[in-house]
Amino acid sequence: MIGMSQRSEIIRFLEELQKPVDIARAPDFTPEEIPVIKRYQDLAKELFTDLKADGYISFEDVKEAPEEIERRSKFTKITTDLANKLMKTKEFVAQEQFFILLSLYLWECEVTKNLFREQLIKNINAHLPPKRRVKIGKHVTLGPFVEVMKRYRKGKYVDLFSDINVDLRNAFAHFKFDFPDDEILYFNKSISTLDLIYNYRKITALPVVLYLSREKAFANEYKLMARNAGIIEHI
Repeated sequence: MIGMSQRSEIIRFLEELQKPVDIARAPDFTPEEIPVIKRYQDLAKELFTDLKADGYISFEDVKEAPEEIERRSKFTKITTDLANKLMKTKEFVAQEQFFILLSLYLWECEVTKNLFREQLIKNINAHLPPKRRVKIGKHVTLGPFVEVMKRYRKGKYVDLFSDINVDLRNAFAHFKFDFPDDEILYFNKSISTLDLIYNYRKITALPVVLYLSREKAFANEYKLMARNAGIIEHI
């Protein structure tokens, strides 16, 4: 039996699903970052519309158990708090700050990948033109994931996934990086402290935008489920 408070929460949730994703605003993001986040929002909405229309994603893929939602919220708060404390504390030397920030950045990249089922990525890849298909092993790792999503719909979503630095992830995973001065060196490339911070701030927004957009793509299905459960009377 659903109580009045739970019913009100569900109705508020259904109402929120009807609104566009809108997290690109001050003071959460700077004037430089806001256009990037807005671009994410526009592309993410189109992405899940296309994935749904092409039959790659269904309502069953989107529904999550309450404990999964709670776990996701908990880890999101932990990583956000870590980043905020890192910028304020003087306890860490520069290399330690680099290491923590880089770890958080790569965590967000993996979180983004894990919003998509492995089979979904493999199905998209299988329907790409033969010469455009990506080599995928038993499990879909970050590199193949990014390449498949960039090639989906003839490259329509390149900009949505372009801030995921696969080479930086691979360098970190295989200890092929160093921290001289105020930059990270990896695979004959480099990224400055400021650029890493900027990229981190953008990449923290990406999984949030994707998660919310995925939910909103199935707003009608959520309403139908609520109606069938007797929570609302009509759609």
